[in-house]
Amino acid sequence: MDALPYIRRGLRWQIGSGQLIKVGVDRIVGLSDGGILSVELVHFFHERGYSLLEHFCSHNVDRDFYWHGARHFRLTGTLEEEWTSYIGNLKRLGITLDNSLDRLVWYPNTVDGSVTAKKAYDYLLG
Repeated sequence: MDALPYIRRGLRWQIGSGQLIKVGVDRIVGLSDGGILSVELVHFFHERGYSLLEHFCSHNVDRDFYWHGARHFRLTGTLEEEWTSYIGNLKRLGITLDNSLDRLVWYPNTVDGSVTAKKAYDYLLG
């Protein structure tokens, strides 16, 4: 049995600088669905040269304008709704970028991101 797909289910990114995290593709700690976006929205951003979390940050001290909103990208319709929800979740969790490294951590049943064989086994058994 190939264990990699099962291990990936439990991995999330702990945000630091946002330089390693692919928006909408990489799972983020704290977001219930991990922060996965539709293929259409990810493609829209990639076509315009946006892919990493750091590309979506304005670094504005006002938290309402810290993340680039749908208007910045001229999104409309369902893509606008999806992006607004995504950045709304980032804001709700108080996620901002800093100078620390992004870190891949084991998310289920852990506070600090550490993993043991028992934790992984318990998680996989469900």
